[in-house]
Amino acid sequence: MLLLGAVVAMSACTTAEPWKEPGPKDVFDTFLMSWIRGEPEVAFEQVLPADRQALTAPLATVQDIPSEDRPKPHEMLVVADIENVYDITKMEVSETFEREPPEGQQVTLTLHHQDGSKSRAALVWSGGRWYVDLPLPTGTDG
Repeated sequence: MLLLGAVVAMSACTTAEPWKEPGPKDVFDTFLMSWIRGEPEVAFEQVLPADRQALTAPLATVQDIPSEDRPKPHEMLVVADIENVYDITKMEVSETFEREPPEGQQVTLTLHHQDGSKSRAALVWSGGRWYVDLPLPTGTDG
């Protein structure tokens, strides 16, 4: 009975403030490390569902290819410009929250690299958790 109480208490701690745990840094770290470890399915799950849908939309146009020969949804994700994930020395999130952010809230992670350069990544709060928001063309880009 005591063990069950401890498990319930632990699960309550991890879900009480999901905008903090896992926070944007944690989600982006999971995305990067999963990709580097060769776990593209896990990395793909960290991507905003709308972005996943946009990435996989072309799969619907390949009806003449047998389903077993079609790319898997996670195979539509291509990660570029990551030569060495260990080059990132620090991640700073643009905004922190004391309460659950509104649906669609975006934050920016500034990634500091060993050579002093910086890059950015966007994350979005959606459906009760943070997701990586990919820089996908919107159809209006030239």
